[in-house]
Amino acid sequence: MQRNPWFLAVLSALLLVLFWPAALYPLPGAEFVPPLGVLVGFVPLMLLERSLRDQRKGGWKLFGFAFLAMALFNLGTTWWVAGAHWSGVAATVTINGSLMAGAWAGYAFAARRGGERMAFWTLASLWLALEQLHAHWDVAFPWLDLGHSMATVPWAVQWYAFTGPAGGTVWILAINAAVAVAMQNGTESSGLRRWHLPVLLLAGPLALSGVLCTQKGDGAQAEPPLTARVAVVQPNLDPYTEKFELPELWQVSQTLDRLKKDRPANAPALDWVVFPETFLPSGLEEDRLQTSAALKPLMDYSKATGSNLMLGATTYALVDEPSDASRATGDGRWYETYNSSLWLDSSGLRGTYHKSKLVVGVERMPFIGYLKPLLGDAAIALGGTSGTLGTQSKREVFGDRPGLLRAAPVICWEQDFSDYVTDYVRLGANFLAVQTNDGWWGNTPGHIQHLHYARLRAVETGLWVVRSANTGVSAIIDHRGTVLQRLDWDRAGHLEASVPDVRNEPTYYSRSGNYLGGMSVWLAPLLLLSVWVKTRTKR
Repeated sequence: MQRNPWFLAVLSALLLVLFWPAALYPLPGAEFVPPLGVLVGFVPLMLLERSLRDQRKGGWKLFGFAFLAMALFNLGTTWWVAGAHWSGVAATVTINGSLMAGAWAGYAFAARRGGERMAFWTLASLWLALEQLHAHWDVAFPWLDLGHSMATVPWAVQWYAFTGPAGGTVWILAINAAVAVAMQNGTESSGLRRWHLPVLLLAGPLALSGVLCTQKGDGAQAEPPLTARVAVVQPNLDPYTEKFELPELWQVSQTLDRLKKDRPANAPALDWVVFPETFLPSGLEEDRLQTSAALKPLMDYSKATGSNLMLGATTYALVDEPSDASRATGDGRWYETYNSSLWLDSSGLRGTYHKSKLVVGVERMPFIGYLKPLLGDAAIALGGTSGTLGTQSKREVFGDRPGLLRAAPVICWEQDFSDYVTDYVRLGANFLAVQTNDGWWGNTPGHIQHLHYARLRAVETGLWVVRSANTGVSAIIDHRGTVLQRLDWDRAGHLEASVPDVRNEPTYYSRSGNYLGGMSVWLAPLLLLSVWVKTRTKR
């Protein structure tokens, strides 16, 4: 049957965009629209491929229409990145749209030479391989991993604790494929019979999720869990006009005064107070942190209350040897700048962690190892507003005394790298503390999507998430992914809760990491090779 290819390409994009988490925010209720359209969003492209195949038109035609659909999908879900810089949207639309369309070209190749079943497995493996690529290469972008589309309904994907979001990607593609087959076989099978596979694919994982959700009850532990009284602070300072313009000491004193004022005199003592990313923005020398004027009022607060503080800060340090992120000081030495998280307690500075998943174009120049020999320090400056920042090779966990829950300092963009977050769990974290500044995007879908993605990290790790966002949304999220408290956009204040240690043992996904993504890197080329060999032997 001949179908209008332009209509099908645009329809696919619309289904994906309209039902992506919070894509229509701030329309009323848009934040909570269930992602039903994503479950059929690829069906139009699958029908289009079948139509082109029946007309004996080449697979490159599908690539063209798939690029249109995927470019619109990327544009419709990430247009708000232009609030920071237009180039981010352009890169997402062109680079990610092309890579996604490439996966569809592989689907068309396999369908024409190996049949539709082989085409599905090829598409699934290529898509997973693309998501694996986006977790590791210099233009990393896990934001639109298909599994993230379930972020507003974490109750439906409790089994992410075994598979991570890659399992959601396979599930979504499988439902799409089953629906496409059912529609194509409409004349060959009558009644509801042809819909049994899509229904089973949908109902089975939902039922499993329900069972897992009931098993995650707090009463499952033999003894009451240890708890930590945790507060997350939201200063609400505009990053364009206030955060990097107002005096740092004034910002610290205002935030601490508000925290003291908002807490009743009889409020329970706080074990942890979490401040947002770059709470201290001016740049602190790491060798002199103990004597920093900006840290003194925070150290005094820690001594007076006995609280552990987790602070976002810009820091820098001298390094012994030049690196991709280092700059020359002018006297034969080098230094690196970091987006850091600092741990203070009553004794002073106890730990430092450097953000290591950096935002492309803002905190890191992609492929800087190749560009720096050509451009020198200009390549670092081209990393964006912060320049290309330094990183560290291993994760860090804060808290080392008996009875104190250990906190994982997860800085902003790192939250979206599912496999990366599992490193903190393997190091013994009892809860995830996300420090972020989403104010760069304004009051757009970006900061709402970022909040919901944190809910999936809770499900995958089986840990609570506390989230301190400079301008919102700050939140307390339990291990089921339920948002228990939230402080919305453009509000100053804090949230606090007793966070329990619900970790009996790490989830399977926390122990194994993204095994599905790792397998796909090998499976995708093997499937394409097998299809090619099959074609050659037929000749």
